[in-house]
Amino acid sequence: MSRLEADGLERTFAGNPPVKALRSVTFEVETGTLLAVLGPSGCGKTTLLRTIAGMEPPDSGEIRLDDRVMDGAGVHVPPERRAIGLVPQEGALFPHLDVAGNVSFGLQKLSRADRRSRVDELLDLVGMAGLGDRRPHQLSGGQQQRVALARAMAPSPGVVLLDEPFSALDTGLRASLRHEVSQTLRESGTTAVLVTHDQVEAMTMSDVLAVMRDGRLVQIGRPDSLYRRPIDAWTARFLGDAILVPARRSGDHGLVGPLGTAVLAPGFGHATSTEVVMFCRPEQLRPVGPHQPGIEATVTAVRFQGPDAMVSLSIDDLVVAARWPSSLLPEEGDATRVELVGEVLAYAPSGDEPPA
Repeated sequence: MSRLEADGLERTFAGNPPVKALRSVTFEVETGTLLAVLGPSGCGKTTLLRTIAGMEPPDSGEIRLDDRVMDGAGVHVPPERRAIGLVPQEGALFPHLDVAGNVSFGLQKLSRADRRSRVDELLDLVGMAGLGDRRPHQLSGGQQQRVALARAMAPSPGVVLLDEPFSALDTGLRASLRHEVSQTLRESGTTAVLVTHDQVEAMTMSDVLAVMRDGRLVQIGRPDSLYRRPIDAWTARFLGDAILVPARRSGDHGLVGPLGTAVLAPGFGHATSTEVVMFCRPEQLRPVGPHQPGIEATVTAVRFQGPDAMVSLSIDDLVVAARWPSSLLPEEGDATRVELVGEVLAYAPSGDEPPA
C-alpha cells in the first residue's frame, strides 16, 4: 500500500461567480492509515476525492503516491493508471455480473486460477464467502457495500477511496458496517480516504480526521484531539454538541464565567484578551450533591436518548445543555447543582475566529 500526499491543491469551477472548490488543500496519509474528511454539503470534499482519483484535475498543486507524482508540474496520470480503488455511494455494482464477476472485474490480467483465488480471499475478508454466485439484486444493502469494497481492493490498489459509502443504509446497519469496513481495511493494511458529512462515522472509523469548510482543510489530527480541541467555534459546533459561553481571563491559565472557574488546556487556546468565549462539551457539566461545591441551576428540559440524555439547564441568564447518564435523569423544573470538570478552550469573542 502507498503513502498519499497532497500539496496546495486548488480547483475552481467556472460560473458567475466562479466557485472555489479547493483552496490550498495540503495533507499526508501514511501507509495503512484511514483519513476521514468531514464537512458539510458543498464544502469541497467530493471534489477532493475526485481529484485524488484523477477524475478532476486540480488547477494547481501536487498529488503523490509514495514517490510517484499523480498531478503536478504538467503531469496528470489518468484514473485507470493510478492504482486507486473507489467505493462509491450505494455500491454501484454491475447488475449483469454475479458477486464473483464484480470482484474480479479489475483482475483480467491474472490467470483464471489466480483470479478465482483472489476473489475467494477477498470475499472471505469482507464476510461474503460462499456468495460468489449471487446477483446484486439478491443482496442486502450492506452486502452490496461489502462487495463494492472487495471489488475496490481486488487489484491491490495503493489507496482506497470511500465516497459516503453508508449514506443509503439504515442507522443500525450503518453502525455495524462501519466497524466491519474499518476493521477490514486495517487487517489488510490498506491506505484509505473516507469522505462523509456524518460526524460519528468520521470519528469512529478514522485514524486521522480532517475537517473541511469552504474548500479548506481547517483542522487535521487525531479524532479525539479534534473533538476536545477544535480550532474555532464553528468546528466545535460541527463536531458535536458544544457549550460556548462568555468568560473572562483569570491569570495565565484560567477563565471565570457563568459556569465557575475553569482551567485552560495547556498549550492551546490561551486567551490573550480579557473577554473571550469559553468552550467545553456537555459531558463536562456534571451534577453534584446538594452539599458539594457547584453552581446553582434549574432543569428546563430533558431529552432522553437511551443510555444518556441532554439536560437543558438555566444558569442565571444562560441556558446550556449537559449530557448526563439516563440513570441520573432529573425532572423538568428541578433545582440542581453542577460542576464543570476538565479543561476548556478560549476563543476570540467573535466565536468563529482561531483560538485567542
